[in-house]
Amino acid sequence: MTSARRSLTVAVATSVVLAGLTVGASAETVPDVRSPKGGPVKPAEVPDVAKGLIVKTTTATPSDALLAATDDALGAKGEVAGDDRLMARVSTVDFDEVVAGDVAEDAAAKVAERADVVWAVPNRLRQVGTQAPVVKNDSDFAVQRSLWNTGYTTNPQLNVPSNGGYSIKAPSLWRATEGLSSTVVAVIDTGILPGHPDLAGKIVPGRDMITNLATAGDGNGRDSDPTDPGDWYDEGDCTFRGSSASSWHGTFVAGQIAAATNNAAGIAAVAPNVKVQAVRALGTCGGYDSDIADAMRWAAGVTVDGSTNPTPAAVVNLSLAGSPGTATQRNDDCLLYNAAAREGKAKGAIYVASAGNDGANANRVTPASCSELISVGATSINGFSAIYSNIGSTVDLSAPGGDTTVDAVRGSDSSKRDIIWSLGDTGQKARSAYAVIGYEGTSMAAPQVAGAAALLHGLGFATPTELTNALYASVSPFRARSGAYAKKAVGPDPYDLNCTSPGRQWCGRGLLDLSRVQVPLTAPVINGTPTVGEPLTTSLGTWVRTPSAPTYVWKVDGATRGTESTYWPTADDIGRSITVTVAPSTSAFKRLSKTSAALSVPDGPEVALNGPTATPTYGSPFTLTATVQGASGGAVELRTDGGTVLGTGVVAGGKATIAVSAASARRLVPAGSSLRAAYLGDGTTAKASSPRRTITSRKLAAKVSTSLGSRVRTTSRATLEVRVLESPDLFANPTGELRVYDGTKRILITRIYSNSGGTKSIRLPQLKKGTHRIKVYFKDSDYIASTYSAVRTITAS
Repeated sequence: MTSARRSLTVAVATSVVLAGLTVGASAETVPDVRSPKGGPVKPAEVPDVAKGLIVKTTTATPSDALLAATDDALGAKGEVAGDDRLMARVSTVDFDEVVAGDVAEDAAAKVAERADVVWAVPNRLRQVGTQAPVVKNDSDFAVQRSLWNTGYTTNPQLNVPSNGGYSIKAPSLWRATEGLSSTVVAVIDTGILPGHPDLAGKIVPGRDMITNLATAGDGNGRDSDPTDPGDWYDEGDCTFRGSSASSWHGTFVAGQIAAATNNAAGIAAVAPNVKVQAVRALGTCGGYDSDIADAMRWAAGVTVDGSTNPTPAAVVNLSLAGSPGTATQRNDDCLLYNAAAREGKAKGAIYVASAGNDGANANRVTPASCSELISVGATSINGFSAIYSNIGSTVDLSAPGGDTTVDAVRGSDSSKRDIIWSLGDTGQKARSAYAVIGYEGTSMAAPQVAGAAALLHGLGFATPTELTNALYASVSPFRARSGAYAKKAVGPDPYDLNCTSPGRQWCGRGLLDLSRVQVPLTAPVINGTPTVGEPLTTSLGTWVRTPSAPTYVWKVDGATRGTESTYWPTADDIGRSITVTVAPSTSAFKRLSKTSAALSVPDGPEVALNGPTATPTYGSPFTLTATVQGASGGAVELRTDGGTVLGTGVVAGGKATIAVSAASARRLVPAGSSLRAAYLGDGTTAKASSPRRTITSRKLAAKVSTSLGSRVRTTSRATLEVRVLESPDLFANPTGELRVYDGTKRILITRIYSNSGGTKSIRLPQLKKGTHRIKVYFKDSDYIASTYSAVRTITAS
């Protein structure tokens, strides 16, 4: 494995917004000196610049008057160089040179005042920024701790494999699916190295959406070739200071999602069988909003510049963003990104974006914080927020992104660093040699979520809503708050890296955990011998995660007949096909069901249970009869739903008498017990049971007595002795509620329990001077009738 030559931290624009922020709402202020996690705010890697405006007009395209107004709004800062249609009634207005973001904002605000303009925003610059249950033989799989970490043990009560740590546990879900080749994940990024051996056969045709020749770096504008020529730049090449080697960022992201897996080389991917599609929107110095928005639309199947994607993506990954801006900037940016995402969602795609690496307010980073996209934060190998990851209420979920600053190296082995490994190249500018390289950042966390979405898409979650809900349900709770990580020392500064804090959830709904997907691995099994009137039960089979409260659908010849875990066949089911389908109760996973093999019920005689002639008293013997049509012999059992036999009878002339003894009668509940007559067959007549009947009985008569002196003192509390069923009886140790009355006024409520031997000593409240009529009401027993004791008249003095 090639060791990491550097770690990439993708610059993203984010900040913390009030809950429920909508376009036009204000956001909470982020301190200028300290980040939300503590420590100094990381300075923006790229200054806020724009190459023009994006305007939505009431007309099909901008009018000449609007272009002139834009030119006037720029003043001496620049000139309008042209315009181009972006989407319905949305166009770019390009400047002759790149201007500062605030200059473009001022121009946009003036243009937005026109009657023929719906909104206007700057066209800003973005940048890139134990044993598993399924083992792959890829040479670097063992160090891909974001997929499966052998260094931790999880709670076995969670019904997941006993390790995996704070990884996404992809191998758990690989037992059910490794994705479908028909599922496409678009990677809007720097393009791709199409000849990488670990991507052979994994790529579908993509597109280059960069319009700016200086940014493109390949000598031309938009075309069908998304090859990454390298996004390196030297000092003076960009509108900001600095230089950078080529990142091969798009190839890295694509490798995380769909690199060839189990091929004894390189890395394993989150979704090994899916395809990736490179849509190039970032090049030298970055990429602009207008190109990114067009890339989002084209990837989903929207026709752009006359080109329609022949293999539209179900999932679109955007590991890119700008530096955190103001609340107004965020709201303006989201007008464009939400519009593009809505068009793509209408075609069936979802959008996954990185929350950014500024250690700052995720709610001010676009496009991730926009409502139509899924925002992904990054966690460390120990399950805490990575020090660089932006946090805030707009973060939807988190995934491992690496954190070499806080959890750097374990021992001297660099392969054990908390880092994400994927595909790249050793070339500093142009291609040199393919390699496995290491990066860290929310750019690395987002493709893990995109890959997970692709796996879920292969399980049948086809619409954006279904896919998003399933993704949000595929998380485990963040680890409990740690005092050590609340003041984690990094240099001279303490940082709070907990994802949970009183009143706040900074890192989203939870940590992506694919072992939580409630998908069955084997079909349920119907237990029991098919017999009319006898219960059939269900064994769930094996699951990636067994649902705690599954739902059941029993069907007979395709028609629904029951929704409990047990089904009771009737005579109408004879000779018909019976199946049971089991599905999770979690609504997001509802479609992940599996159906048992079919069985049929053989023919049998009609059995009926009759009697008793009068309602029996609890615990007293009684008699029932059973008729078995066509039977001349054989035995009949009286059974409860649980299978307990209460009595038997022998069939003679098609009829059997069943005597229920006093001991058996005590097994019944007076309110009603479900019973059936089960005919055991006689060698010529088949087995069958009667329909279930509810048999009720009368409760026992209560015998409530009290003991209390005839005179009590007003200065102390008298003790009332109560006995229920004072003679040894069926319930010498009853349970129930005791209510004490003084005349018609209730003065006390208590309970008598089975361990009290049928007696209860009750301390009465202090009684006022005079005569009192004390009585006790016993109630709430399943077996003993409610009743009053006799009235005891006493005098208090």
